[in-house]
Amino acid sequence: MSRHKSIFEDLQVTTDGQSGIEMPIRLYRSEIVVSYFECGLEPLLPMMPHERVHPVRRGNNRSALAMIQTHVQHGSIPPYRSVAIAIPVTLGKWPAPSYLPLWFEESWGNKGFYIYKEGVSSSEAFEARTEIWGYPIFLAEINHQMLDPRTQETELIEEERILTLRVKRPEYVREQDKELKFYSIKQNIVCENKVKMQCSLTSSRSPEASMVVFGKHPVGAQLKSMGIGPYSLETFYYFDAQAILPYPDYLD
Repeated sequence: MSRHKSIFEDLQVTTDGQSGIEMPIRLYRSEIVVSYFECGLEPLLPMMPHERVHPVRRGNNRSALAMIQTHVQHGSIPPYRSVAIAIPVTLGKWPAPSYLPLWFEESWGNKGFYIYKEGVSSSEAFEARTEIWGYPIFLAEINHQMLDPRTQETELIEEERILTLRVKRPEYVREQDKELKFYSIKQNIVCENKVKMQCSLTSSRSPEASMVVFGKHPVGAQLKSMGIGPYSLETFYYFDAQAILPYPDYLD
């Protein structure tokens, strides 16, 4: 893919004094798939980690939950896969208006994903994502296969199966610069974690673009009890992605 200017140009790299990890973390070749599923608002409220973090409102007491699949093929840390269970949230004293669409970061600055749980396939990714950003991470078995040239299936397992995600891959994408925001809690402080990306992006509102089935693991059983899925509201694809993951901003 042709780029006018690399996001890594003139980037200053240092070594974190506590973990020994080079910062910022650089992803030279990766992809992210974000699958949104509808769910009720009420079950999400007890999952919020702070009074300033609010689930996105969709009207009629509804909200959404996102499954975020990441595949890092080449980066400043070894390759890994991850599957995050994330809640689209806004940050502030009050929740955002319910008429805003799911994907509104261009018009609403304090919107991002609160990472509720995340399974990762490597110890290096586990260390980085817990030490630097404070994400609630666990080491997981992540099985990935292509069922046909355009359909991928991913299993997330921690002794028992948590979930299976099936995603239809798009035919066309377009080059775009993007910034994703993630929220976490580290030392009882809200952290905003900005991921700067250059990628090929597209989305699909087809309900069959993503499908999820939950397993017997307690987390899977919890999500199943919330009535999530099986079909998606919307799916976003970030392919051929280069990304910079800097230190978090502490907001409290």
